[in-house]
Amino acid sequence: MSRPSSSSANVGEVIDFKWGKKRGIGVTNKNTHYYESFVYEGVEYFLYDCVYLFTTGHVETSIGKLVKIYEKPTREKMIKVIWFFRPVEIRNFLGKYQPCWNELFLASGEGKGLSNINYLESIIGKCTVVCTSNDKRNPKPSEMELKKADYFFNCTFDVIRRVIIDKFTNEIDGVKVEQFFNRRRIDKTSNHLHVGTNIRSEIVAKTCIISHCQVNNKAEGRTCENIFPKQSSNSYPYKKRKIMEEKANIGRSNKTPDEDEIDEKNVEIKQEEKLKTDQNVINVIERPDAEKRRWFKKMPWDERLRRAQELNTLVLLNNLDPSYTSYEVEDLVWCALKAKVEARMIEWIPSSSTYYGRAFVIFKTKGEAESAISELNKRCLSLGEGRIVSAMKGTLCEPDNKRKFSGHLVIDRTALQRQHQEMRNAVSTSHCSQPNTVEYQMSVEWVLHYAKFNACWNALYKRQMKEIQDVKNKLKMDRNFSV
Repeated sequence: MSRPSSSSANVGEVIDFKWGKKRGIGVTNKNTHYYESFVYEGVEYFLYDCVYLFTTGHVETSIGKLVKIYEKPTREKMIKVIWFFRPVEIRNFLGKYQPCWNELFLASGEGKGLSNINYLESIIGKCTVVCTSNDKRNPKPSEMELKKADYFFNCTFDVIRRVIIDKFTNEIDGVKVEQFFNRRRIDKTSNHLHVGTNIRSEIVAKTCIISHCQVNNKAEGRTCENIFPKQSSNSYPYKKRKIMEEKANIGRSNKTPDEDEIDEKNVEIKQEEKLKTDQNVINVIERPDAEKRRWFKKMPWDERLRRAQELNTLVLLNNLDPSYTSYEVEDLVWCALKAKVEARMIEWIPSSSTYYGRAFVIFKTKGEAESAISELNKRCLSLGEGRIVSAMKGTLCEPDNKRKFSGHLVIDRTALQRQHQEMRNAVSTSHCSQPNTVEYQMSVEWVLHYAKFNACWNALYKRQMKEIQDVKNKLKMDRNFSV
């Protein structure tokens, strides 16, 4: 979306906005004023805070660190941010690196994708990002800081070489690297700002107000395909991977508003207390009797399933990760419901989706099975990436009796023995492969129908995957801004 109009640029007269402590004025243009903080929609922002930035048409937000805050002579409020990359945005360049779901990569190097100057209205809210690097310049985060953090990072991503680096340079885009490391807590804030108001419930209410503003030239989403060209090399360690082709547009503008030089001053950095609600996260571990599961030989699984169905202790779990093993499902049920069960993942068949996994779970008693179904339907068991597990009563589908093929001829072997020696030594041939037979036409028609069948399923899977990705992005955003 294009830049906001002049009436919306003057946010101080439209919505709740107030400048904080002034940092300095521009060198070439004295009418440009730089600030250390501001209050926007009841939330106090400081220099070097990490913020969410709005992108039109995409649920997933961008994350950046505020490195400059200033007001132009036209009274437009501007910010400069240095970007963080999500793993999905650089997945073609991760190599053998296995990132966590809440891990980010700090942009480094020079060129497109490192930083941007954007309008202040594009800010959605704050986020907490801690650095877990072992660099001696980085203060080690406490356990409480790690627990309350939304994201963490310990590597940088070079936007020119397109490699992941675990060493930090002295400066990133002219900003000392210490500003990106963890800051020592200083219990000082400005007196004329609204302190202690950065509660997540405020962030949700403001998204509808700023929905008309976005980061400059970021109408195209920051997906992996439009950030960098695809590459298929996974044979080298991530530290040595070099990308030779030209970098595509990553959705950040080349032409940004003019930026004046600022008189650098030794300014005391102010640190605020960040509030975040604790989430009820369960770490899945092995059951206490995990080793005993392999000690004794059990009844065949089919017999156990039939017996469980008769006793009403069979439960079907849906929407599991297809990569789960049966033991992992048992451990999941133990950690979530504190019930010792027997589980078995259902094998994939051509008519089933490759994204959804299902498992049969056998409980010890009927009461435990009914309680588990009620608990999972009443509450919400969410796996990674927002996958919601549902439960229902398990029912076995008995296969139909095999029917004999109609139209097959039975040869009387006694009559064959009465034939001459030449007839007994003769070899029978098939005429179905010849194009002048009915069988050949039927086989061609069958192949055509089978190809149409596969095409329909593939189209359905593609549409489902697109819907699933949209839901996952929405769940991520809801999790980021939930109270």
